[in-house]
Amino acid sequence: MAVDQPVFAYAVMAVPAELLDSILLLVDAAEGPLPQTRYVLSKAFARDLPVVVAVNKIDRTDARPAEVLDAIYELFIDLGATADQLDFPVLYTNAKLGTATTDLAVPGSSLKPLFQALVDITPAPTYQPDHPAIQAVATGDAARFYAAELALRERFGSPPFGRLVKLMVGLPDRDAAEREAGAMADELRQRAHERGARVTVIGPAPAYIARRADRWRWNVVLRGDDPASLLEGGLEPPWSVDVDPESLL
Repeated sequence: MAVDQPVFAYAVMAVPAELLDSILLLVDAAEGPLPQTRYVLSKAFARDLPVVVAVNKIDRTDARPAEVLDAIYELFIDLGATADQLDFPVLYTNAKLGTATTDLAVPGSSLKPLFQALVDITPAPTYQPDHPAIQAVATGDAARFYAAELALRERFGSPPFGRLVKLMVGLPDRDAAEREAGAMADELRQRAHERGARVTVIGPAPAYIARRADRWRWNVVLRGDDPASLLEGGLEPPWSVDVDPESLL
């Protein structure tokens, strides 16, 4: 299962841990770690997932790979990484040319070193012959898989047994947007607790497109029987509300 970084912020809270075996942390060689990098990495550490770091876009004229790698180490340490977690493989990549190298002084010729690093740290796949998806294919019994999937959706309150509401805030200041999203998530959790509402507050997490129109965007997702009831009629700008969204991106 491959999960793009911003989406992973939701995935690590929503999918079973066994679906994620390792993490490829892709960091821009000029921009360095972004807010979603910290968020995603903290979730990866909580799951004790092995990490490969790829410092990408080393062809940029403003690339500063050595400084960016230092910032990544600082981020790992700040998040409480263990000695083993700090011993992560580092690749320098040029996505346009499709190359990767472990040494900036030696230009890469392909992406094989990156793929090999992922193979080396990722646990071997396991086989679960009794898994509903395997059984559905082996027996041709689609109804069995349908029933199992429906049971999981009911367990987690996902549609059609629950509803989703996506909240998004966008502000010119990145830190202010993150604080606003955190405060909103805390307030909604408090409301759900006080009212005994069957609503789960997920997030906050950076939006899939973290910055648009000079605004940094963060999402909070509500899941439950009637999540919109926590909003007391709606939210004022800079917040937007999407009930039963087609996508969480």
